[in-house]
Amino acid sequence: MTTWDRYVKKELRKPGVKKAYEEETRALKIDLKLANQRPRKR
Repeated sequence: MTTWDRYVKKELRKPGVKKAYEEETRALKIDLKLANQRPRKR
């Protein structure tokens, strides 16, 4: 486990950080789904 992994794991124990992380992750997943549905330009 890297130093970064340990830092993130520690920070995600904080309720405010975890909530913000989950909200951001949810938004990014929605963005990815929308982007994949758009037709690609050639």
